Amino acid sequence: MRKKITIIHTTMATVQTIPPLIHQIFPEAFEIVNVMDDSLLNEIKDRGVLTKAVTERFIQYVLTAQNHGSDAVLVACSSIGDCATTARSILSIPVFCRYPKAAYNPAIPCPFKVPASSRVGISFGCVLL
Repeated sequence: MRKKITIIHTTMATVQTIPPLIHQIFPEAFEIVNVMDDSLLNEIKDRGVLTKAVTERFIQYVLTAQNHGSDAVLVACSSIGDCATTARSILSIPVFCRYPKAAYNPAIPCPFKVPASSRVGISFGCVLL
């Protein structure tokens, strides 16, 4: 049975690259739901910090993902990666981050030839499958 994952994006660039990469490496393994809100990144850029308002919006997105049956959430932007820590404390599903600090685990071997920046998607897939 396919796993359902929600990917939280802050730019169309990751919407156009991450889901196809996951489908290429794990054909038919995942149903992907994309949530794209560029206002998250824009607010961080404008204020210079991760704000409470951004964190609250992020938490609403991940709660919705959980309530709609997602098996996991993938955060596709390092600027909101710290929100994942908060989300993990309230969700019953895993929250993975695209950036190395929170998610890339070099102990999980990467059997595919992909850029290091994409390996979190691979690690994510290997953990869920």
